[in-house]
Amino acid sequence: MLPENCKGAYDSFKAAYKDLGSNYYNQFNTERKANNMIRKLKELGYDVTIATAPEVA
Repeated sequence: MLPENCKGAYDSFKAAYKDLGSNYYNQFNTERKANNMIRKLKELGYDVTIATAPEVA
């Protein structure tokens, strides 16, 4: 249970909070992220070839 002096802060945070979803940060710097993953796989000894996936309707 929250102390009375914290209840107002909690209520304002609860009202302002919006869940951005699990994929939110993946939409930024996609090319950089892909290049980093490719580099890591190559460092592990894998031969990497990639192609863009077709758009899903």
